[in-house]
Amino acid sequence: MDPYISSLLDRYRTSGLLVDSNLLLLFLIGEIDVDEIDRKKRVQIYDKDDYYALKTFIQKFVRLYTTPNIITEVSNLLGRKPKFGSVYDIALSNFIVSSMESYVPSEQASNDPFFASFDIADTVSKVLAARGKLLLTDDYQLANHMDTAGLPVVNFNHIRPLL
Repeated sequence: MDPYISSLLDRYRTSGLLVDSNLLLLFLIGEIDVDEIDRKKRVQIYDKDDYYALKTFIQKFVRLYTTPNIITEVSNLLGRKPKFGSVYDIALSNFIVSSMESYVPSEQASNDPFFASFDIADTVSKVLAARGKLLLTDDYQLANHMDTAGLPVVNFNHIRPLL
């Protein structure tokens, strides 16, 4: 593994990992049925190896964090289900229960200069990174901007071939 990524892993292993929406969606779908990755429109840019790499990376952390913004995005991306209690609802609910939810008021996030270039969920993720959480994302623009600002971020595309 890249020495820089290894150092981030060592530094944030116990303080926590925040997984961005698209990757969390991939993780949840893979947890349900890895074969669904090829069939679900929202995650077709990934494959089974990506899911396994993501899972391996996530398992290295003692704490996982999420935000109401990320959970809302993931819930919306999962789409409307014909009935409550689907496997997707259960997987999302299990993730919510097992992670730590951090809240940043929208007013605070919208006053952050970062909000001029990114949506509210990304801005909240930036605020949490500034508070000592490592962000895992596959959004190049977000990762680059945060890295330039000296905030802890790992671009999933940089670890995909390594795990």
